[in-house]
Amino acid sequence: MQTMTTGSTVSVPTTDIAPLVSTAPRGLATSERVDDPDKLLALLCAAADETKAQEMTILDVRGQTIVADFFVVCTGTSTTHIQAIARNVQDHLRIDARRRAKPEGDSESLWIVLDYSDVILHVFDATTREFYDLERLWADAKVTRYISAQENPAAIASDSEADMPGQ
Repeated sequence: MQTMTTGSTVSVPTTDIAPLVSTAPRGLATSERVDDPDKLLALLCAAADETKAQEMTILDVRGQTIVADFFVVCTGTSTTHIQAIARNVQDHLRIDARRRAKPEGDSESLWIVLDYSDVILHVFDATTREFYDLERLWADAKVTRYISAQENPAAIASDSEADMPGQ
């Protein structure tokens, strides 16, 4: 189970993300295109997390712009890692959501953008992310920190224990 921290307050379980990831074998497209922004967000975050994207942050910009509902900002450790994150997200969303996006950024880029209309993914290296600071630029957005099992297994274990019956 993953957890998200909303704003700087409380860690809440995100049981709605994991079940949305398709169980269809890779290479077999699902029958329907995913147009629900929340489902698309869940699929995108799971795919980025699978490739060990770091410091994943979700900016809910609904009501602030007509460009998208969500921005997902994450960090890769090298140009190769940044490309791998973007490629894995593209593969998963093409298969699991029947959605395509052309990446903006080249093979040497320290910032790749994938625009899925309602959800836009920004994959940065740490220095570029700090320089552009999209979280500050969109300071009025509701900010949700995506915490994966790799980042904080103790929090996930404690959330699972809290969900146990009879506790």
